[in-house]
Parts: sequence; C-alpha cells; structure tokens
Amino acid sequence: LVGELEGRIDLTVANQLRRTLRLLDDVTIEKGAVALNAEIVARPAAPGVEAGQRIEITTDLNDLAARKGDKTIAWNDPTTLVVKLDRNAQAIALEQLDLRTPFLTATGKGDLDAGIVVDAAFDLAAARAKAREWVDLGALEAAGDGTLHARYSRKEGQYQLAADGGIKGLSLAGLPVVETLKREEVKAE
Repeated sequence: LVGELEGRIDLTVANQLRRTLRLLDDVTIEKGAVALNAEIVARPAAPGVEAGQRIEITTDLNDLAARKGDKTIAWNDPTTLVVKLDRNAQAIALEQLDLRTPFLTATGKGDLDAGIVVDAAFDLAAARAKAREWVDLGALEAAGDGTLHARYSRKEGQYQLAADGGIKGLSLAGLPVVETLKREEVKAE
C-alpha cells in the first residue's frame, strides 16, 4: 500500500449554501454525507509488465435526509462512483469507470493509445423528479431518455474526443427563451 485517503463531506453544510445550491426554502438537510475512499497500491514488475500503481477511488452518497415542511424526504437510491486506474511510467489506463444514480448510469474503460470508451444512459424525467424535491427548478419540465457514447484517445501526440448520442421523446418546457421544445428524437455526433 502506497497511500490511502478517506474522507467524508457532511451534506448538512448545504443549509449554509441554500441560495447557491437553490435549495427549496422549506428544505433543511438533516443528515447525509458523501464518502470518499482512495487507495494507491504499488504493482511490482512482472514478465512483460512494467512496475506501477493501481489506483482505486470510490464515492457514495449515504443517508441523505431532509425536513421539507412537515415531512421527511430521503435520497434512498444507491448513488455511487467507482474509478480504477492502472499507472506506470509510460501510460495510464482506466480499468473501470462505474457511475450509478437513479437517473444516470455510465461505464468506461480503456487507455489513451487504444482509446478510453465511456457509455452513458440517462432519464431526464427521473432526474427532474428526483431533483425537484430538493432544489428549485422553477417552471422547468423535462422528459426523454438519452444515451451517450464517447471515445477519448491519443494519436500522434494529439488528443481526440469523439462522441455521439441521442435523446428519444425529448420534451423541455418552462425554458427562458423557448417556452416549449418537443422532439421525437434528437441525435448528435
């Protein structure tokens, strides 16, 4: 073991930043934390493999609860991020990226020479439904299921990012400039 870092961010501090975070006026965070654990482990050289380090970072949201008027609201859904890296003097590889929330999932792996590939899926209606209990979204309404596929790589000393994605059943309302936007499908590359 080369190094380890453990941390905890107490989310009740959000009460002090309520305007910045746009917390609803009747929401008071009573408990909850984001836990972080990072570990670096030396990896000895082996035949055909250079010595290096394995780095693992995990975060998760724990026990978030608040008082909203007379009732208690809670974020009970698993919300986690795992990142595993393998590093040596020449390169760094992403062995695992795994992000899980109630409305967004993302996975990824690879290295800069072969390409780091990330795939994500999201649900705008679920994101809005989850957020509206906690923060002021104004008149914003959102719906649609989306995907994103991205590849980041190094080629001849240049870094390249390519991505494509789309949203099916896109519906946005309550926007400041355009009142309502509806599309059966939106694609981008």
